[in-house]
Amino acid sequence: MIRHIAQGWRDISVSHKFTNQSNNGYIVPVEYLLKPKSIGIVGVSTKKGSAGLRVLNYLKNFQYEGNVHIVSRSQDDIEGISCLKSIDELPKGIDTVVLCVPQSAVVESVEACARRDAKSVMVFAAGFAEAGDEGILAQQKLREIYHETGVFVGGPNCMGLTNFVSPVPLTFAPGLKMPPVSAPGLGILTQSGGMMSSIRETSQARGIPLTYAISTGKEVVVGVEDYLDYLIEDQNTKSIAMYVEHIRRPQLFLSLAKKARKENKPIILLHPGKSNASREAAQSHTGSLAGDYTVIETLLKLRVCYW
Repeated sequence: MIRHIAQGWRDISVSHKFTNQSNNGYIVPVEYLLKPKSIGIVGVSTKKGSAGLRVLNYLKNFQYEGNVHIVSRSQDDIEGISCLKSIDELPKGIDTVVLCVPQSAVVESVEACARRDAKSVMVFAAGFAEAGDEGILAQQKLREIYHETGVFVGGPNCMGLTNFVSPVPLTFAPGLKMPPVSAPGLGILTQSGGMMSSIRETSQARGIPLTYAISTGKEVVVGVEDYLDYLIEDQNTKSIAMYVEHIRRPQLFLSLAKKARKENKPIILLHPGKSNASREAAQSHTGSLAGDYTVIETLLKLRVCYW
């Protein structure tokens, strides 16, 4: 039954005929990234502080209950888990595969994940649209793989995400702690991994309960709008803090903001773009121009309004 549903999502994603549509754009389902029942980690090493080892240790510390499979060409065993030597040895149908590999290996790795019918992949590596023509071509290739196979791509150039409710930590951000989720809390949603970590650490230091901390990076497939739709529907999330440099689907975003207001779920939006310096900083980080602050503020006032 689970495989049938998963294949249904795959067929739907390729045609873009999502059940959760609005006239402003489609929503990419993010459940496989936020609540995976099985996880693969590619590029794990025994080097202290490495991204793959950090993700693996977080999963163990958070007592993740699903199946974990790790791929390492150099190791036979890491943290008591036997290593596979290639992505092609992964079981078919894994919910999400975390790629801790350099930019040069990302496209090949995502193609291999598609061959194994992985539902989604999380790409940490930088060096895509923000890095010039080669990076732009690689980013376009990732989008093509998604259209051809239906594999949802988180990132690239992101620090991943943490689901504090389930819990599922798919991030290499340092200093991650697992606070008890005793009440409805704050969902953090950013394009910048650094801002995600900063807001998370500040919130935890002040005793603010958290439900999710999500960074989206380049948003080659999955963007802030997709996660925002999920957080608005999530009963554990009381309010949403966002740091967004560029809104790629503005009409959909405005529609979701209206939906959040109707659900009495506040969105706190931090949006750089008041100065040329901030717009240039966004360009260097995300590879796209930051939206004009005044335009965004005016649209929100006219179309959504403040609480």
